[in-house]
Amino acid sequence: MTTAGGDARTGTPFGPGGRPTAGLRPWLAGVVVLGAVLAVPIMLLDRAPDVFDRITDEIEERWFPDVWWHDIKPLVPEADVVMHVVLFGGLALLAALLAWSWPVLLAGQAAVFGGAFALELLQPLVTSSRDIEVHDMVSNVSGQALGLLVGLALIGLERWWSRRRSGERASL
Repeated sequence: MTTAGGDARTGTPFGPGGRPTAGLRPWLAGVVVLGAVLAVPIMLLDRAPDVFDRITDEIEERWFPDVWWHDIKPLVPEADVVMHVVLFGGLALLAALLAWSWPVLLAGQAAVFGGAFALELLQPLVTSSRDIEVHDMVSNVSGQALGLLVGLALIGLERWWSRRRSGERASL
């Protein structure tokens, strides 16, 4: 039986209208869990900005030669902003790729948004040195929007590729 979203038994590999392939689902879910286990405690620590600064300093020293990095470093946003964008962009992307229907995609994005909002509200309650910061919330939402756009682009690309391949097979 075939549906508008793909084969009803197997679905398409990504996104709304089909479940991720069986072999991919545990890996994507594992990345989400690992990310949450690592990121949430760090974000609720008093020293979280220092942890992120050390991580980005290590990346700068290992991956970018000092010859040109000091010239472009002022153009790169603050390390904290980059971490928020990357973290919530990654979560939004994974939520989009794990979704098998549009309602599930919306629920996943709502969960990412709610989690970002809750983390920001919890920081002053569980730490003594952190406050709610508007630029962190803007970074979270920006990252989520970017991750969602990439996820939707991948879903669209996969759909287009599936239709193209099925059209080629039908003409053979």
